[in-house]
Amino acid sequence: GHTGSAWTARRGRCGVCSTQGLSAAYYLGGDIMVMQRGRAVELGPSVSVMDNPKHPYTKLLLESIPSPDPDQRWGETAIPASELDELGAKRSIGTRSRCLFSERCPYAHDACWARRPPLYRVGDQDVACVLYADIPRNEADLTLEEVVASREPALAR
Repeated sequence: GHTGSAWTARRGRCGVCSTQGLSAAYYLGGDIMVMQRGRAVELGPSVSVMDNPKHPYTKLLLESIPSPDPDQRWGETAIPASELDELGAKRSIGTRSRCLFSERCPYAHDACWARRPPLYRVGDQDVACVLYADIPRNEADLTLEEVVASREPALAR
């Protein structure tokens, strides 16, 4: 499980840092937990989560970090703003029984609206996304895009 870093194991202590800055969390090292609306959506070693995010919300957060290079322009986010109004209509559905990111997720499908996903173990990460419900062990290192591509027929909205 994710109970602390090697530092914690050596010293018998654990520290918690709450931040909205993913860059700060990365440099602090150890394990990271990405939360949305008070719920964990992804956790694991900070290097794994930052280098290969499994949850679409984590990926969107990472894409929103600006580059320190003023000549590098921001790209489009995973979901165009024009689609938010269409998806926003689904917000009236109770949030207690569905994935909290389903109204903004570009990969959302019926299972996302049917129930809130538990944390699934994927390699050294845990992710609350139905895309990983039955992921074979040999696919644990796939990127989010590769997992989506492998499940494309099942993702029809």
